Amino acid sequence: MEVHEFEGRTEKEAIANAIEAMGLNEDEIDVEVIKTRSGLFGGGKVTIRVHVGGDQPDDELKPDTEQESEVIGFVSELLGRMGIKAELRIATREDDRVVVEMVSDDAGILIGRHGATLEALQLVTNIACGRRHQNGTRVILDTEDYRYRREQSLTRMAMRVARDVQRSGRSQLLEPMNPFERRLVHTTISDVEDVTTESEGDGPYKQVRVTYTGSAYQHR
Repeated sequence: MEVHEFEGRTEKEAIANAIEAMGLNEDEIDVEVIKTRSGLFGGGKVTIRVHVGGDQPDDELKPDTEQESEVIGFVSELLGRMGIKAELRIATREDDRVVVEMVSDDAGILIGRHGATLEALQLVTNIACGRRHQNGTRVILDTEDYRYRREQSLTRMAMRVARDVQRSGRSQLLEPMNPFERRLVHTTISDVEDVTTESEGDGPYKQVRVTYTGSAYQHR
């Protein structure tokens, strides 16, 4: 497969430049928008990657909406300003959200402590791109399957703490978590007998308190 990059003031112009330079029809190429400046940081340039002579891998989706193209461009620009090189691709697409995978040698920096940097990047992206698309989908940023691994870790931790509280009768206060993580903990523990959960604190990063609600302690 041949891969080439072209630029234009708009995606349409960049594709036209590619078609003219390569002497091909539009249906003979696969186009991937890899960078766009559309007012988020100023400018007015779109960079596309053109694939010729084969199909993209089945697990790699091309941006197919204006919002997705802007998201790819915004995150690419943001990471560039941070001095981080990353390949961006659409990992999954659903009705109400799109997952953007960041492939980088600096994945640890992108994730940050307990995923704090990843959450901050995701928040900024949703705020910036959401202003132009009020009814757009939610953007989820991920790298090295961190979110899946984090969900599995939180689920195991929640069950372990719930069982400890169930045995001892003493409540436990968990580490600060974002709303999604707290919701996961609440859901995981909801079916544990004689144990309840409640969020405490202010701001987006609250703590979950796990409390025993039975009539007698179960020492085992």
